[in-house]
Amino acid sequence: MDIRYGEIYSRDFIDAKEDKDADEGIMNLHNNEAGRRRVCKCHGMSGSCSVRVCWRRLPQLRLVGDALATRYEGASHVKVVDRKRGKNIRKLRPIHADMKKPNKTDLVYLEDSPDYCEPNEELVIIFDFLNIPTVPRSRRNCG
Repeated sequence: MDIRYGEIYSRDFIDAKEDKDADEGIMNLHNNEAGRRRVCKCHGMSGSCSVRVCWRRLPQLRLVGDALATRYEGASHVKVVDRKRGKNIRKLRPIHADMKKPNKTDLVYLEDSPDYCEPNEELVIIFDFLNIPTVPRSRRNCG
């Protein structure tokens, strides 16, 4: 299987629907690229990446899920800024100046996720997670 062909096809298929001028589209394109890069791993002294290993097939779904969960937990809060210098280029930058700029493999987000344990009139959440009998008590993270 040709890995490069798979990358090109995934860009054509997944990225095509994204609005490259919209903030959310820029964020999604970044996260799509981070996901494509996830199948490669660097090895070397102090993270030098002297050897890069890419899988010819996808690892087990559990490994992919664990890796994505780790990246999700460490995702960077960003904003889209217009780059000056006369070019119409929009870039992702950290929401706070003291935070590091996300690299190509970091997941990013524009807004904090809602807290589903708190009522939110804006989202009109009519869902009481704590009172669903089929959800085991160990998975009820609210309260």
